[in-house]
Amino acid sequence: MRYLSLIITIPVALFAISFAISNRATVMLELWPLPFTIDTPLYLLVLGAVAVGFVAGGIVAWLAQHRYRKEARRNRARVEVLADELNRYRTRTETAEAAARTANEKAKTAAANDAANRAALTEPKRLTVGGNG
Repeated sequence: MRYLSLIITIPVALFAISFAISNRATVMLELWPLPFTIDTPLYLLVLGAVAVGFVAGGIVAWLAQHRYRKEARRNRARVEVLADELNRYRTRTETAEAAARTANEKAKTAAANDAANRAALTEPKRLTVGGNG
C-alpha cells in the first residue's frame, strides 16, 4: 500500500511543481459583491482551489460514511457481548463436564465396591476343624 501511495503521490507532486513553475503570472481575483481584490499568482489560485476541493470532497465522503461507521460500532459492541456470552457458556460447560466426570467416577467406584461386597457375602466361608498345632 505504501508503494501504491508513492506511485500516485510522486507524479501528482511533479505535476503540481511543473504547473507552479509554468504559471507564475499574477492574476487579480475579485469577489463580485465584495469590494476586495486580491493579486495572487495563478498557480497559487489554481492549486488552492484544488486543495479546497480535495478537502471538501473528503468531508463529504466522511459524512456519507457515517451510517457505516455507526453500524460498525454497533456490531463491534454486539460481538463483544456475544463473546462474553460464549465465554460464560464455555465455563458453564466445562464445569458441568467436570461434575459429570466426578459423578461418573464416583458411580463406578460405588458399583465396584458394591460388587465386591456382594461377592464377599455370597462366597461360602470355609471352616477348618482341628489344627496341627
